[in-house]
Amino acid sequence: MGMAELRVGVVGLGPIGLEVTRAIMTRRELRIVTAVDVSPALLGKRLDELVPGAPEDVIIVGSLDEALSAGRTEAVALTTTSRFAGIGSDLETAIKRRVHVVSTCEEMAAPAIDPRTWARLDDHAKHADVTLLGTGVNPGFVMDRLPLQLAGACISVQSVQVSGAIIVTTPQEMAVGDALRGAKMFDRVNVPVIGVVENLFAAYVSTAFKDTFAFGIIIVVLMFRPQGLFTRRIAKKV
Repeated sequence: MGMAELRVGVVGLGPIGLEVTRAIMTRRELRIVTAVDVSPALLGKRLDELVPGAPEDVIIVGSLDEALSAGRTEAVALTTTSRFAGIGSDLETAIKRRVHVVSTCEEMAAPAIDPRTWARLDDHAKHADVTLLGTGVNPGFVMDRLPLQLAGACISVQSVQVSGAIIVTTPQEMAVGDALRGAKMFDRVNVPVIGVVENLFAAYVSTAFKDTFAFGIIIVVLMFRPQGLFTRRIAKKV
């Protein structure tokens, strides 16, 4: 007996949202039934105009509540922002409609950012029997790719604990601002910042290999200083 299709919606049709849409289309057990974006230029368009091969009957609407009002959607992929404050209303809407959520919002993994709102949403979701899952995207090579690769040989993984962070930035004002916001986020969730690396390679040589360069730095640190650059290892007899 085949697996029943899960009817899903995509919310946010920027570069990440379009890639998520393409990924969903490769899965036989998933079927896109709704699409949402607030851009006036996209309202009323068919989804297949943006992603060839998408269902022809999916028309882009401007609000999640409108998309879910027909009751056809069972889960949504929410790809609108990295900031928790920017998705609260959409999460409330999904809970109200009893629709599960998978989001690329990195801050969904950090309840300490807004503990009261998080606790309220968590309570509402449990009562509605709705799952809210934050997967994150950036910086994928640190928070997603490395744990996935290391877990590849494991039968099962129950959790991944972040014990330290390396912030990689470039000498541009916007990048430095992102690095400072990242440091504040790690401070709020009690994750020590091991170090900050300014990626001059990406700024002055080539951006084509910037992820490889940063990823290499992380591997070197993990190999030779797994306890961190500014900490010391303490051995205990057991």
